[in-house]
Amino acid sequence: MAKKRDMNRRDFLRGSAGLAAGILATACAPTATAPAEETAAEEMPEEMEIELAFSHWWGDYFGDVTQMIPIFTEKTGIKVQEQPSPFGGYHDKLLTQLVGGTAPDAFLADTFFNGTFFPSGLWAPLDEAINLADLDIEKFAVDPWVETAYEGTVYALSIFLQEAQLIWINKEMADETGIDLPVWGSDHFDTWHWDDFHNFITAGTKRKDDGTIEQYGFGQVYSGMWWGPHSWIHQNGGELFDEGIWTYQETETLIHEPQFVEMMDNLLGLTVRDKVGPTMAAEEVVEGGTYRSQLAMSRLGTSAFVDNVLDFEQYVIHLPWTLRKGHGIGANHNAANASSEYLEEAIQLVIMMATDWEMQQQYTNLAGQSPYETVAHIEAAPEGPAKDVDLMAISRIEGMSTIPENTEPFAWRCGWYGIEPFVFRDRMAEAMQEVLLGEKTTQEAMDDAKAEFDAHLAEARS
Repeated sequence: MAKKRDMNRRDFLRGSAGLAAGILATACAPTATAPAEETAAEEMPEEMEIELAFSHWWGDYFGDVTQMIPIFTEKTGIKVQEQPSPFGGYHDKLLTQLVGGTAPDAFLADTFFNGTFFPSGLWAPLDEAINLADLDIEKFAVDPWVETAYEGTVYALSIFLQEAQLIWINKEMADETGIDLPVWGSDHFDTWHWDDFHNFITAGTKRKDDGTIEQYGFGQVYSGMWWGPHSWIHQNGGELFDEGIWTYQETETLIHEPQFVEMMDNLLGLTVRDKVGPTMAAEEVVEGGTYRSQLAMSRLGTSAFVDNVLDFEQYVIHLPWTLRKGHGIGANHNAANASSEYLEEAIQLVIMMATDWEMQQQYTNLAGQSPYETVAHIEAAPEGPAKDVDLMAISRIEGMSTIPENTEPFAWRCGWYGIEPFVFRDRMAEAMQEVLLGEKTTQEAMDDAKAEFDAHLAEARS
């Protein structure tokens, strides 16, 4: 792999170096001296103070928790006004803002919805800025020209390597089962399959004499498609779309195929058949959910350590697999508004939040795995539970794992939903909830959703 992407570099260097000033320098370059009479006649303007608007759904993560925004301001002198919003409806709102010309200068977005945003022309291309920033492409966990590009142009940079899907477990409840867990450092780490996990959560489910659930084995209900159910299905050999998905050229969804339906039925069956997981109503009625309220023994979480710190002791294991192990490509990423008044500064924010050592080290120490210099950041982190989770998160990835024998069998999982992501999201949620409510079998729900979505996709491409 080439260390730098030079496809636009030479042509760009022949032209204006204006963008380089925004990316490479924190102070203005010296300018040519004006004639004395002009200098005397004209009063030099004061340096303009720049404040970027930056939207996201991460609450106080970028400020109080990781200090990434304060570090950026300290290094560049550029202020950032954060515009946090709830995740629900965030991307619909962002699209409306971009089309209406009211979007912030920079923004966080989720990889699910790339297929709507990337072709729109509303996000600024980043190729030239990445090259001018003198970044080593080999230091990215995933090549941006694979992860956040459309038709050969990069439009965003991930803020983290997509989080590994992990099982977080209430230690006290698990100990009562007497089952030996495949935790980090054990001689059977990452050896569990679906049946092992199912036996464990069945053993951890407690029922009263009247049959009502006193303690769920698994505190999760799958009522929509996201990285969690997608990860289980992918490791069972299932795929959301045909191979064209990697370049946004998908022509059909594969949600009707046996390996997809089998695992989807397993997941939904935890609620409707096995009754070891809560119903939608039971999960929603408990503030914080059944697991956080200690009404369930386990749940699916991520390798973002700070998200999973609770007031009781926990075990954590890797996601049990069946045919293959997996890890996702595509995460939350930052992008710049192509119409921003401060485009150079917005792009500088995007690049620094992904690659600046100090900013990303703060993130690694608290929240997840850096997308740039991933292993070096983890090695530099202090010893402790957070670092163990980081090491577990990369343990399946060849070239990163500290346990090379744990990297097979492995396949990358595509994290985005193609060119019609909002429609796919909504139709999958509808299909999964039809099963949970007993209206259809899993096969029926997936067959119907496939027929409807494929027809929509064909029309969208026509």
